Amino acid sequence: MKRDLKLREERDRELVRIYKEQLVFHFQHDEKLLRANVIKDVIKNGKPRYHVCFEYALRVLSLIKRNGDVPARMSIRRMMWYEILGHVDGLMQHHENYSLSDALAIVLRERRASQFFITTKYANKIIYEALHYNRLNRCA
Repeated sequence: MKRDLKLREERDRELVRIYKEQLVFHFQHDEKLLRANVIKDVIKNGKPRYHVCFEYALRVLSLIKRNGDVPARMSIRRMMWYEILGHVDGLMQHHENYSLSDALAIVLRERRASQFFITTKYANKIIYEALHYNRLNRCA
């Protein structure tokens, strides 16, 4: 399974929490607020964890190393895999005794992503469902 449900729910909770924090920030600074702009800002500047399971990430990175390309159709996902690969390669160069799996485990555990690797439309759906249908057990 590409993403397990627990990681997806964790990502969704993190997205909604950061969205709510941004709303509070904008209200406190008495700024004009457009939901679409807040969501775009959250996606681009959220600094979430990488919400992929280790086994799947190891398979994808092994494929990339073997074939030289990311096996993802969506450009957003491709960006995520290249970002993870960059972190992993950096660790492996800095620590020559690290294997691919060692470096990947450290990246998934300790590094933050540069953004949420989802579309604005999907983020909007997640936030809408969380706020209007009480999904994610009252996230954040």
